[in-house]
Amino acid sequence: MRQNTYYHLGDCYLKTDQKRLARTAFKAAAEIDAVPAVTEDAAYNYAKLAYELADPFQDAITTLNNFLKDYPQSPHQTKINSFLANLYITTKDYDRALAAIQRAGLNTPEMRGAYQRICFYRATELFNSRQYQAAIAKYQEALSYSENNRISALSQYWLAESFYRMLEYDKALKAFEKFRKSSGAANLPEFGFSYYNSGYAHYKKLDFKNAAVDFRQFVGGISTNDVAVADAYLRLGDSYLLTSGYLVAADFYKKALQNGTAEADYAYYQRAICLGLAGNRTQKIDELEKLLRNFPNSNRAEE
Repeated sequence: MRQNTYYHLGDCYLKTDQKRLARTAFKAAAEIDAVPAVTEDAAYNYAKLAYELADPFQDAITTLNNFLKDYPQSPHQTKINSFLANLYITTKDYDRALAAIQRAGLNTPEMRGAYQRICFYRATELFNSRQYQAAIAKYQEALSYSENNRISALSQYWLAESFYRMLEYDKALKAFEKFRKSSGAANLPEFGFSYYNSGYAHYKKLDFKNAAVDFRQFVGGISTNDVAVADAYLRLGDSYLLTSGYLVAADFYKKALQNGTAEADYAYYQRAICLGLAGNRTQKIDELEKLLRNFPNSNRAEE
């Protein structure tokens, strides 16, 4: 009778939206082992309310895990694991969130979508801590699900970035290309920057012709005066200089200066070299004089 009273009291509190009092009543009913079915259902309601109230999170996580341990055959196992997954996501404990979803099962689009999203979060966490190999594995795992096109595209982009950071430029180039062909990728801000990174991958491989192609795609698609734009103009200048396109290179060094490059002394010097190689001696002298006037302490001024 005492267990039954606590259980119905909890139900009354729940129906009048007094969840904290309901949680206390269901907890009391769950602690009385008189009628096993009532004990289990009271424990489930207590765990569910612990999740909904979740203050602090760790108490709710402990309560949910205790339910899973005490009632391994409960039909509520899937729901409890989904609650746990959400709490682990909130606390950024992505590995445990993935484990909880696996226990709950990947039988629905919602659960597969959640699993894909958490794989991406975990991969990004690993990327930010420079664990690129581990990040690659998680991005690839996220890509094995197709529930969310945006997550798939972003996973492909950061997979490419991970390969680039590991100096695996060929793999990075293929991954960036695949990203650009991904559904919805063209609408992401990363789309334009994928050309910037592809340009650098070619540049690092000393493939200056293709580097110039990608850097031009980048500067042509970015409307803001981003720091990367000025840098891309510098690399365009370098790429054309190294493939004997001296006047084109000089023009890109000028654009780097117009976009506020942090390496202005370098841009002036390289532009002067290009103009000299193109036979424009007077313009070369003008650029060198600008370098001396604006950056008298630069190492290039001494040259």
